[in-house]
Amino acid sequence: MKSFKLLAITLIAAFMVTSCSKEEQFESDESLMLNGALKSAAVDIPIYPDDATVTWPGDDGCGQEVYALIGGQNIPMGTVSVITYDGDLYVKYELNEGSQCSIIEANLFLGDINDLPTGKNGNIKIGHFPYAWEDENGSDVVIMKIPEQLGCFSIVAHAVVKCGEDEETAWAKGDETIFALKSRMEVTEDWFRWSITGTPGTWCSNFIYLSLNEALGETIPLVYYNDGVTKYGEVSVALVGDIVQFTITSDNGDVNNSHLFVGSSEEWNSIDHCDHWSFDYQDNNEAPQHVFEFPAAILMDGASAALPGTAWGWYIPEYCMCMVI
Repeated sequence: MKSFKLLAITLIAAFMVTSCSKEEQFESDESLMLNGALKSAAVDIPIYPDDATVTWPGDDGCGQEVYALIGGQNIPMGTVSVITYDGDLYVKYELNEGSQCSIIEANLFLGDINDLPTGKNGNIKIGHFPYAWEDENGSDVVIMKIPEQLGCFSIVAHAVVKCGEDEETAWAKGDETIFALKSRMEVTEDWFRWSITGTPGTWCSNFIYLSLNEALGETIPLVYYNDGVTKYGEVSVALVGDIVQFTITSDNGDVNNSHLFVGSSEEWNSIDHCDHWSFDYQDNNEAPQHVFEFPAAILMDGASAALPGTAWGWYIPEYCMCMVI
């Protein structure tokens, strides 16, 4: 990686949000807006290139989510935060403290991800985003307020950050798609034992979830839940055309039951792991193999998600913030 001298970084995030409302008074006086550097944009909104001029809703808002800004696929640069308050959407671009960098441009798109402005070659036309700001003097923080938003929609947030002479593309990394599996494998004829993607522990807490993106092309051992060592089978994860395929096999015979979780880590942490019989994906028929298949679009919730005109990137294609009455 080259040393940073003039670093122009493209930061992109995508989210699905709904609005929320609260009765508390919140300081967001438009007279505080520093709009002298506001670009010519399709829609004029309050933009605060200094968090001293507006109070971030925080606990007074609802559904706050914070996503890491990753440059060059592995360099932490800052965060993009999204929150709703009193029917308004707030999006904050913020660099890491002490980064010695500054945001010199910010662009924001709201709507269906399929409606992103693109050119004939499919590349995103960031200059056509409806909300935009720029200032060559830069700022550590830029907050945009989009009034009276309702329902669910995609957000694509872009920024240019100046640190040196090099240029890097960075993304706001959302939750990756993960999976966890418990399968009942044949050990000897007509005798089966539960095997898992995990380590020894109790019946409920022994699962370990794995990144779906990192597991592609790999074969993962399935080990006896009670000792975390004895291998009774395996699961291979492959991308076949536009299909993600899980193939579960036993080392000694048939597979009797397979219970598969696929989703985000947030979803995983919200469910009862004891009740694996309630997992969305199951095959409880004895067979030489169990196979689960999903459209490759499931990866768009993780590291291999690609916005139009990009080779890679992270974004959250379907996320809705809370609704507070």
